[in-house]
Amino acid sequence: MNRQRYFRRLFRSKVLITISLVFCLFATAPITIAETVKAAFIQPAAAIETCVVELEHWGELDKTTQKLVGIYPEIFNEFSKRSGINLQLNLTPYPRVVHYMLNDDGCELSISLPSKLLWDNAKIGGNIWNIKLGIISRPDKHIARYEQLRGQRVGLLRGASINHRFDEDTTFIKISTVNFSSLLRMLDAKRLDAVAGDIEIINSIQKQNSSVTYRFASPMLLNELPLHVMAKRQFSHPQGFSHINQIFMNMKHDGTIRKIIHRNLSVFKEIMPKPDN
Repeated sequence: MNRQRYFRRLFRSKVLITISLVFCLFATAPITIAETVKAAFIQPAAAIETCVVELEHWGELDKTTQKLVGIYPEIFNEFSKRSGINLQLNLTPYPRVVHYMLNDDGCELSISLPSKLLWDNAKIGGNIWNIKLGIISRPDKHIARYEQLRGQRVGLLRGASINHRFDEDTTFIKISTVNFSSLLRMLDAKRLDAVAGDIEIINSIQKQNSSVTYRFASPMLLNELPLHVMAKRQFSHPQGFSHINQIFMNMKHDGTIRKIIHRNLSVFKEIMPKPDN
């Protein structure tokens, strides 16, 4: 009898120990999973080298403070604040950004307009904003239809793409430079007949430049291009790109990116014509 009691007690003890172990495993599983997820997105030891596309109001060097200012730096700084991921911001012309995204050297992360080459050869994340591209002309020579560009001198940023029709069109003269301010001065001086590019930036320059009063006709909208988060295919943190992209998309959905852009461009709601395809 004592022997039977002994084995019953031993059996109960083993059952209780097994149940306790199972309970402990379930209790600690969420913590373990959470720690695993956290570890997957751990802050890199070194800052991620990031290209800030050089463009008026979007990415510029403040000559007084020697700091990067504009929409892109503000977006990247907000990203770092939310994620704890450090970024090394480098002011870079757009053609050089494309080069870096396609090669092993230079920056690894950026926000820009992805060309077909980039779509095919880089990691492209979410669309955070759409850029309105169009034509600005003078009131005395208003260009309201695409066909009116024939034979005209049209200024645009070096390396810029408007749409396929515009990019391939050889019926007008294209004159490129590095910034919109130069193009607008040339248009005002009648050295250009029109300027093609980001309409919101052009409107912003007109409103914010108190020393010069430009008078231009209403714009002709040609295209809307999406800005995307992007990384080179050889991104040094491949497992973390989806997490990085999601943070930027959260910033879009909660209105942070829109506020940053509107604050920098002083954008007000305007009635725009439909794109002329």
